[in-house]
Amino acid sequence: MRLLNILTFLALGFITACQTAPIKKSGGYQEDTLFTDRNRKQLPDKSYNYVYNEIRYTDSSSMGVIIQNSLPKGGMRYTNTSNKRFPYVIYWSRITNITNTPLEITIDFPADSFPLPGTYLKLFLLPDTMTSEKLSMFDYGIKGLKSFLDSGFYKPTHLNQTIQPKEFCALYVAVLSSEPGGVVRTGFALNKRGLFYRVTGITPELDETQIPCGTIARTVSASKPAPLIIGKPSAINDPGLVSQYIRSIFQDSRGNYWFGPAGQSVVRYDGKTLRYFSEAEFFNNDTVVVGDKMSVHAIAEDQNGNLWFGTDKGVVKYDGLLKDSAEQGKSFKRYAEKEGLSNLYIGRKSILAAKSGKVWIGTGGGVFIYDPSADSAGGKCFTPFELIPSVQIKDIMEDQDGNIWFGTGNNGVFRYDPKLSGPGAIRNIKENDRLGDNYAGGIIQDKSGNFWFTMKGGICKYDGKTFTNFTSKDGLGGTEIWGIYLEKSGIIWITARGSTTRFDPSIPLSDPKAFTVFTEADGLNCCVQSMYQDKAGNMWWGAGAGLYRFDGKRFYQVKQKGPW
Repeated sequence: MRLLNILTFLALGFITACQTAPIKKSGGYQEDTLFTDRNRKQLPDKSYNYVYNEIRYTDSSSMGVIIQNSLPKGGMRYTNTSNKRFPYVIYWSRITNITNTPLEITIDFPADSFPLPGTYLKLFLLPDTMTSEKLSMFDYGIKGLKSFLDSGFYKPTHLNQTIQPKEFCALYVAVLSSEPGGVVRTGFALNKRGLFYRVTGITPELDETQIPCGTIARTVSASKPAPLIIGKPSAINDPGLVSQYIRSIFQDSRGNYWFGPAGQSVVRYDGKTLRYFSEAEFFNNDTVVVGDKMSVHAIAEDQNGNLWFGTDKGVVKYDGLLKDSAEQGKSFKRYAEKEGLSNLYIGRKSILAAKSGKVWIGTGGGVFIYDPSADSAGGKCFTPFELIPSVQIKDIMEDQDGNIWFGTGNNGVFRYDPKLSGPGAIRNIKENDRLGDNYAGGIIQDKSGNFWFTMKGGICKYDGKTFTNFTSKDGLGGTEIWGIYLEKSGIIWITARGSTTRFDPSIPLSDPKAFTVFTEADGLNCCVQSMYQDKAGNMWWGAGAGLYRFDGKRFYQVKQKGPW
């Protein structure tokens, strides 16, 4: 059994009142129990050693899912920042779409607690993943539990995800209670009022309690009206395209989409308008750069809601709180040599807004860190990160433990541990260390903690000890690799000249289904420049012929008029 599409849910016990999310009416369900731990001996699959129950829910309109809930693991205690201790237990659940249409799952857990007879629970969502190898591990192999609870103790959590036909969404669940004794059995369930989380066995008084937590419903395929076009796009072969050669894609915290087309500034789609910002607006009428063709290669958002754009003419910061019309010339601010950047070329994926609040910039000549205090004072606000030499930076990412990784054009990979100081905080991994080659154009970390690097002729997996290379001989499409992207589901996308590959690392390499290669025959133009997954789980591609989406089988083009 493979557990994918994993997000982690945590239930924690405290003493504040419960807030319940609105529930959509979804009709009645027929409930068919496919498996319980009572008939475990009848099934040969050893993965069912960890399953509590498996139930199929169908309604009169043939909408159906199978929900699988696990047995508990753990029994330890978590100590919070106030030195209070709470027992916890770890679970997982898997929700499979057995219909022929996409389903949308929505789960809301409030910041407040859930009062139950004799105890209290509190629900949180923690990003993590799980694979079949973790089934036998302590706490099902969950990582980062304490650090997440320490920082997100009083924050609400939310999940909104589309489950494609015959696919599934898997959820880690941890239950912390205010009273000892622990939770015996839990799991997600459906009834006519929506999605619930069933809890039993915390106290003698608690037989079975259903906590309303969300909905599962068919996605509504209502076509959005064509947006109002504001501004003027650059000259392109097809005037109906959003643009050609979209170098970067990003969705900000307000839900706006940003696209970085080649040869112009940025485009913003807010659901109603498609706004083309002119170079004069983008560069605040800086005559040094206006009229000099450029592209936006990287986009990120910091903790204050500022957007950062990496170009081949320096860095641009956008204050989204200012109105474009009333505050024209103030919303965008360019940073160049006088602000401390000795190199102005910012590569793709070379801006990182770290969890610590720092903004890292990777250039064609080293790494720089932004100082907001110096910026406010009007001084040099970018300082070089001298632990890394002045090399070409291709990618910057932050791993699950807070380490910062830098991919380079000819010097391998650098890892920086911010908990250490001096040269000992840096490790440089090169070809001599069995990295595929010294070119690392992209870096991702999967939910199991493995790192994946792009090489000139393939990709390289690093599990912390060993390196494993994957090339076209293993099923990867193409030999000139351009990019790599990790879906929330655990699927890895790799782009190359002439093809795009969907790689499922949970499938053995001997199975031809591990790699699925898409070419122009599948609807996607060959020259993929960027990949991005939005907050709803939709995958976007920027290619030579414009903007694309993926429906699970084929790619389709998104033009100015849609379909959005």
